Amino acid sequence: MVCSDMFGRAIVPINPTGTALVPFEERLSALSPSERKHFLESVACHKDMLEELAKM
Repeated sequence: MVCSDMFGRAIVPINPTGTALVPFEERLSALSPSERKHFLESVACHKDMLEELAKM
């Protein structure tokens, strides 16, 4: 069974375990430069927050 999920404006097929069937780089390149920049900044921010939480 294959599902799909929205990734920006692109529909990305995912398998039942939740991992994408399309390589990460390909999904990232489907975004516009501004969407890509925002996404990467968001990931970095969330990573920092998770690291801070882990220290608590």
